[in-house]
Amino acid sequence: MDRQDFFRETEAAFSTLGLSALLTEERKEGFFHLFLRLCEENAKYNLTAVTDPREVILLHFADSLMAARHLPAGAELLDVGCGAGFPALPLALCRPDLSVTAMDATAKKTGFVRMMAEELSLSNLHVHTLRAEEAGHGEFRDRFDVVTARAVAALPILTELCAPLVRPGGLFLPMKGRNGAEELQAARHALQELKCKVEFTDEYPIGTGDAAQARTLFLIRKTAATPDAYPRPYARIKSRPL
Repeated sequence: MDRQDFFRETEAAFSTLGLSALLTEERKEGFFHLFLRLCEENAKYNLTAVTDPREVILLHFADSLMAARHLPAGAELLDVGCGAGFPALPLALCRPDLSVTAMDATAKKTGFVRMMAEELSLSNLHVHTLRAEEAGHGEFRDRFDVVTARAVAALPILTELCAPLVRPGGLFLPMKGRNGAEELQAARHALQELKCKVEFTDEYPIGTGDAAQARTLFLIRKTAATPDAYPRPYARIKSRPL
């Protein structure tokens, strides 16, 4: 796909999802550069299973930005388990008012995100190679205005990993697929134990027609500081979710 075709596909996808206001000419160039570098680096080591241009635009770029309308101006945001940089990179690119921290335990992935932050001149994006359960007992505890996570873990596990990183009064925004309602039901005890309350559920389709995929984004408010016992070691979180 050449540059102009990429731009047309990006404009169409963003328009369908009501994201056109976020897309400037400079940002289209940024997304095209990000796509080319993603494909180039993915050929060397596994960053993502999604490499078709249209799917990258829709499933990585546009889908990542569905959280943008829920983010307060000037927020300090942490993306847990950022992988190849989604949603961290699109949010940092299209919301320069945000201070975005991308965190993942895999150095090759954080290395890619750090490289793209430099190449795209994203001075508002910071990168850390760190496990969430370790960060939750360190300097990141009870710190961020917003914590996002996309395709990381089931919600009961994810809540214990992410809630300790949100400041009291801040937001946890897990980005889920078609089973969001079931995951929320399973996470009821975890949310209560970790001082979190669901304020809003945003459901939307990604794609059109038979190819459309259901998405669910939860806005979860942290009402008080995390109890000292959490997060537990990851092996215990996984074997005995709250």
